[in-house]
Amino acid sequence: MVLLALPLALGACDANGPETAAAPPAGSPTPAPKHITVVAPELTDCGTWTVAQGEQLESAAADCLVEAVERRERARLIVTAFSVEGAPVLNSYLVHADGRVTVTIDSSGDPAGAAGLVWQNCGGPVRVIGPLPIFAECSTPRPL
Repeated sequence: MVLLALPLALGACDANGPETAAAPPAGSPTPAPKHITVVAPELTDCGTWTVAQGEQLESAAADCLVEAVERRERARLIVTAFSVEGAPVLNSYLVHADGRVTVTIDSSGDPAGAAGLVWQNCGGPVRVIGPLPIFAECSTPRPL
């Protein structure tokens, strides 16, 4: 079955890559970054937020993530925060059904910061202080 689907999937590509869709109309929501994939309808969307320096993450977004971790329910949250120099840093949180959270950090837009795209698994109690969630424990960040 998988072998039959592969030629169909490859048929949409040519030497120049996959066919490109028309640009969304003005005022459309920004699509999620390519490294975030929503694959199941039971995934709660806690939203996509941009938090300015010195600002707090909206309480609805913070509560959504904290409750998903506590209840061990699948959810995602995307937060763009800014480095001290003002560069955007994209932080993506994917809560798994076992309460573990995969955190992906894209600091490629911050020339003064750690380069690139990294991920780590986090767990334990979570709280939100300022623009981002803080976890009790996280693995060492690894490059993607």
